[in-house]
Amino acid sequence: MIHSLSAMKHLLTLVLVAFSLNAFSQGIPQLPYNPDENGDGVIGVPDLQGLLSQYGLAFNTAILSDDGENAVVNLGDMSYPECAASCRNLPGFWSVSTIEDLGLVWNTVNSNTWLKREKGAVSTSYMYFYNTLPYDIASQYISSAKCYCAAHEMQKVEYTTCDASSTANGAPNMSQIQPCINDKLALGWYPLGPPQSIGGNGTALTQAFWRWAE
Repeated sequence: MIHSLSAMKHLLTLVLVAFSLNAFSQGIPQLPYNPDENGDGVIGVPDLQGLLSQYGLAFNTAILSDDGENAVVNLGDMSYPECAASCRNLPGFWSVSTIEDLGLVWNTVNSNTWLKREKGAVSTSYMYFYNTLPYDIASQYISSAKCYCAAHEMQKVEYTTCDASSTANGAPNMSQIQPCINDKLALGWYPLGPPQSIGGNGTALTQAFWRWAE
């Protein structure tokens, strides 16, 4: 299963690059996706709006801490498995909130709310509310509760490029850049938009990539 998921992710990335190359050749402008919104070399909470907008989601309800290092977002009512999966599938490093994470939005928490299951725990836990006031932490099964996802300062990103000179007649040298692109994809790099012309006497190309730093 892990191998098939990895292969699928690699296939999707290849499709994205192929689409970008095709769009470039047709002169169709593409918006490059840079996960580092503020250009500080760190994918952190301040970059949340840009990251999440790539998923077509309006996260204007995300609450950020004063230091910009933590955030909590309310995804609504759902089961614990759905909550855990929804948090994990957000771009970046999100998980179900702990009770400490909920301190960021404590004044708005007023109904049964999931808490992150501790490693090794045999059951899920949730904050139990009575008349909108926190009453206790319960561990028995319930079908639905409020889902809050929390994110903390995220890891750094690194960048690299593949470059190609122009051919003798001034056209982009795709045969020169394509092997480099294939190598980068195989090493887990993600394309940062389509190839870009870097001018000069001909039409030289550069393809930018990013990935999470080790």
